[in-house]
Amino acid sequence: MKIGLACHATLGGSGVIAAELGHALARNGHAVHFFCADAPPRLDAGAENVTLHRVESPVHALFPGGEYALALASKLAQVSASAGLDVLHVHYAM
Repeated sequence: MKIGLACHATLGGSGVIAAELGHALARNGHAVHFFCADAPPRLDAGAENVTLHRVESPVHALFPGGEYALALASKLAQVSASAGLDVLHVHYAM
């Protein structure tokens, strides 16, 4: 399967669980695509069957902190269409 995992790039549950889950899936032959602002600390982005898609939040006068949710949704849609992802796992904290 081709699986997309959206997570935060932190040592918290989102980044840790996503990295461990993704690596286990990749070891079983699944193509795993990670979506986050930066690589979570436990993610080996060079591992076989693992691809990291960095999500950059554009800064705008109305959104000085960036609009991460919109940037994430756009990246998920773009990669889902181009890579033919079968399923997306998005952590509840997203």
